[in-house]
Amino acid sequence: MYDKYTQLIAVTAGTTKLTKNKGLLITNLATASASGVTLWAYSGDPARPAAGATYNISVQYGPVQTTSGPRQDIFPIEVYAVTAISTGVTAYLLT
Repeated sequence: MYDKYTQLIAVTAGTTKLTKNKGLLITNLATASASGVTLWAYSGDPARPAAGATYNISVQYGPVQTTSGPRQDIFPIEVYAVTAISTGVTAYLLT
C-alpha cells in the first residue's frame, strides 16, 4: 500500500521538531562530491521508552552522474528533525 501525500513543505536544517508528517522526500542534485542529509526519526524502541526518543539516520549519496540524472528518495516514516543538509540536496516534508 502506498500513502497519499497532499503537500510538500521545504525543510531547512535544524533540531527543532517538525510538524506532523508522513515522511521525507530527498532530492540529490550535487554533481561534484558526495552529499546527503542527517535526520532524526522516532525510535519506537521498547528498550528506549522515553517519550519522543529519537535516533540519527545518515543518508549519503555519491556525485550525480550526468547519465543518471538526479536521485530522489522517499522515507515513509515520520521525521522529527532534519539536522544537516549538504549542498546540492533538497528535503521536503510529505503531509
